[in-house]
Amino acid sequence: MAEPSAVEIKLNIMGDVDHALSVLGLGGGKPRKVWFLDDLTEGARPPLPLLTAGIVLRLHRNRDGGEDSTVKLRPCRWSQLVGQWGEGPSGDTDLTVEGDWSRSKHVLAASCKADLDEGSIESALEGNGRLVNAFTKSQLDFLADCGEIRVAFGGLTPLGPIAAIQWKNATIGAVDHVSAERWTVAGADFLELSIRVTDVRQALGGQQELTDEVMSRGLSLDDADEPKTLRVMKLLADAQQPQGW
Repeated sequence: MAEPSAVEIKLNIMGDVDHALSVLGLGGGKPRKVWFLDDLTEGARPPLPLLTAGIVLRLHRNRDGGEDSTVKLRPCRWSQLVGQWGEGPSGDTDLTVEGDWSRSKHVLAASCKADLDEGSIESALEGNGRLVNAFTKSQLDFLADCGEIRVAFGGLTPLGPIAAIQWKNATIGAVDHVSAERWTVAGADFLELSIRVTDVRQALGGQQELTDEVMSRGLSLDDADEPKTLRVMKLLADAQQPQGW
């Protein structure tokens, strides 16, 4: 069986985010905005059908003007990566196939990321069928070839923006190169820590080391059954459909 090139290990912190940031020594950070795209057709079952099918469409815009879009399949199967997609990155798109670990949940994730020209997201969000313009041909080909369901961008709704703050290359005790991201949305506050382990054989040890460093500081981990992305997208979707699903 093929192995991922790396494993991204994530921990979500439970409780007061400001307190956690203080304990972890994280100040400042890089502000940005995040949007997700999904289908909010009234009465559709299941709700958030793209996410339910393992398709994540995401837009990022940094305060400094940098923008990017991502098509992610999570969870993904190796057998989904047909043709060229089993061969690595090509053209104008950054393709990664990595393990995605959150506590005991270990899955495979395949992502196509593309940098965008400044103003691309604003233009795409204006409507009139322009959401598709935030994605490159390679990303759209990846989605069409490997996604579990077909997607017509004209039927999608942007969810967001989420106010985010990002930190990179932080050090927490003995663990270096820690990334952190805070999401504030619809009255909820989330903080996620992550590390990327390039030697898959060391992933379990890296996960335990990060967990130990966090818990030794008196912080608690969020073990909710639902992933953070799902919880956030539900909050945003409910805000747009106040009558419920």
